[in-house]
Amino acid sequence: MTQAYHRLLFNAPPGARDFRFERLSLREKIRALLIDDDHGDFVVTKALLSQITHPEIELDWVSTFEEGQDAIADGGYDIYLVDYFLEDHTGLDLLREAARHQLQSPVIMLTGRGNHEVDL
Repeated sequence: MTQAYHRLLFNAPPGARDFRFERLSLREKIRALLIDDDHGDFVVTKALLSQITHPEIELDWVSTFEEGQDAIADGGYDIYLVDYFLEDHTGLDLLREAARHQLQSPVIMLTGRGNHEVDL
C-alpha cells in the first residue's frame, strides 16, 4: 500500500505502523465482511481466503450499499472488504459512513476495474 493510500484510508502519517492489522494477525479467527454486489466475487474471495489457515478467516457477504451501511454501523467485524462500485454508490461512500460511525476496524477497498482515476 502506498503512503498516499495509507493516509487516505487510515488518516495516518506516512510510514506509521497500523496496529489494527498487527492485532488481527495475532488472532485465531478473523471475522471479515465483503461488501460487493457481485456474488461471483464473493465466491472467488471466499475461495482465496480459505487457503489461509492461520488465522482462519470467516468471510460473510452482503450485496448492497444499505446492508453494508447497517453492518458498518453494527461494527461486528474485524475487517471490511469493500468493492468500489456498488450500484448507485461507491465504496468511498461506505468509507465515509465508517468514519461517521468511528469504525475502528480496517477497511480495504477493492475493485476489479482498472481505472487510474479510481486508484487516485
